[in-house]
Amino acid sequence: NFSLKFLGLKIEKFNNMLFLSQTDLIQKVLLKFNMQNCKASSIPIQVKLDLSFDKQHNENENLTYRELIGFLMYIMLDTRPDLSYSIYFFSCYQNCFTSDHWKYLKNVLRYLKGTENLGILYKKSEQPNQIISAYVDADYANESCDRKSITGYGIKIYDNFVFWKSRKQATVSLSSSEAEYIALSDCTAECLFVGQLVSELLNLNVFPVNVFEDNQSCIKMSNTLETKRTKHIDVKHHFVRECVSGNKIKLFYVSTSDQIADIFTKSLSACKFKSFRNLLNICEKK
Repeated sequence: NFSLKFLGLKIEKFNNMLFLSQTDLIQKVLLKFNMQNCKASSIPIQVKLDLSFDKQHNENENLTYRELIGFLMYIMLDTRPDLSYSIYFFSCYQNCFTSDHWKYLKNVLRYLKGTENLGILYKKSEQPNQIISAYVDADYANESCDRKSITGYGIKIYDNFVFWKSRKQATVSLSSSEAEYIALSDCTAECLFVGQLVSELLNLNVFPVNVFEDNQSCIKMSNTLETKRTKHIDVKHHFVRECVSGNKIKLFYVSTSDQIADIFTKSLSACKFKSFRNLLNICEKK
């Protein structure tokens, strides 16, 4: 057993498990922004929150909006994938924020106040034969300003999440299936990179990677030839079909209620949010 600290990150090994947390850093951030005594929140972002893009905002409002985004992003990237969607959402307003945006952004700090002792737990897998797997999802036409969809996915190695992403898609999708297909393309590219890296480190064949998707039409599009419904989609996304036929990835349907990647694409109710957070192995030290 051992414990060490590095750049605000605390790593503890015990009982053949690793626990990564940033409690001290979170407390420093709360103190820096005068939120150390704030009321805790159960979720980082309100459900269906929709803020306007105010291009005429006052630059002299003296709000350290971007600075707070930077702190939160560092925490999210290291140990808190549950913050992914909220950080993506508020990052979109870095050039057009107002006091209203600032107010809602501080709710992320209220959430951290109530969960400052949480970290991410890495433990031995109960399914050692499946080395890499991924969950991918898209929220169709989420953005009211441009109707672009949101991509979200998480990648697991030996049943432990090691990579997570929330991002806006570059183009407007014409259907939910198309949005899911584009998200699947992004996830597949990352899975190939992780798979090649792990293959070299372990000298094992880690393919095919199991990818869990909750849209049946998307799965069908990935297994069939060109159709009228998909011919307009950018060619770069169709490499998914080559990866499926080449046995690099294997697609499985998962119900929406079990789609962990939902936490990366939308704001959720407290009950559902906590359920998915637990599935990410985000917890207090046991």
